[in-house]
Amino acid sequence: MLAGDERLGDVFARAVMDHVRFSRWKSVRFWGALAAAICKVESDWNPRAVSPAGAVGLMQIHFPYWGPRLGLKSPEELMDPYLNLRLGMFILEEALRRRRNIRLALCDYLGAQRYSYAARVLEEAFRANLIFDGEKDLV
Repeated sequence: MLAGDERLGDVFARAVMDHVRFSRWKSVRFWGALAAAICKVESDWNPRAVSPAGAVGLMQIHFPYWGPRLGLKSPEELMDPYLNLRLGMFILEEALRRRRNIRLALCDYLGAQRYSYAARVLEEAFRANLIFDGEKDLV
């Protein structure tokens, strides 16, 4: 949960910076843009969002699948914004390493081959100017 007077934006920035330190891809803008777009599309920035399928938190991590694989004991753990963001970026990075294509990695993140999902996330990143025209080669 948010500690004291810590704002969600501050937690988001800290999680992105911490992820980039250990990431193969060292772009704060790249990870920040993707994570922000996923948070908007998946949960509309609600850290306590829960889907009917069991996806939890900002990045809607599917607890029934990922919980046991990540050593989580309960879905409530994923309501911690920092943990949810870090794990969501980790899951996406693993998919990106396997697939070597951001659209396919986003489909893996969702757990379905729905290219419309990848398109919605990338559209949100472009719409919000999180990824700029000159950086479209990243995707």
